[in-house]
Amino acid sequence: MRLRTIAALLFTAMLTGACGANGPGSGGDGPSSVSDSDPTTGTPEERVELVVTVSDPEGEPVEGAQVLPSSLEADGPAFGEMGRPTDASGQYRMQLLPGRYGIAVQYGTDVESEVQEIEIEAGEPASLDFVLDVDG
Repeated sequence: MRLRTIAALLFTAMLTGACGANGPGSGGDGPSSVSDSDPTTGTPEERVELVVTVSDPEGEPVEGAQVLPSSLEADGPAFGEMGRPTDASGQYRMQLLPGRYGIAVQYGTDVESEVQEIEIEAGEPASLDFVLDVDG
């Protein structure tokens, strides 16, 4: 199980480009600018923390599950195709602007949750819990 988690994390880092598009050797001159559609734009006061927690049916945290956010609004932010991995406590924390989002979770290639919809409201931290049968 630990080897599978490490492999998933390495694969994610490789696909997302651990150094970024302007990392060493890319010829870039530093971090790229943040676009208006980036979910983390805005002032810190405007952003809201969403905590996604993934556990197995016995309540144990699932490390390395991929959190797959998407905006449910026509002019909402684009997240791309890549998931964001949960940590050893089975959590992934993200900062979002208020709006409607759909969140799904995937583990490996065979285990995927239903999409949970959530309305993020200004000044109201939010959380979602997922249960995945990763051994089934």
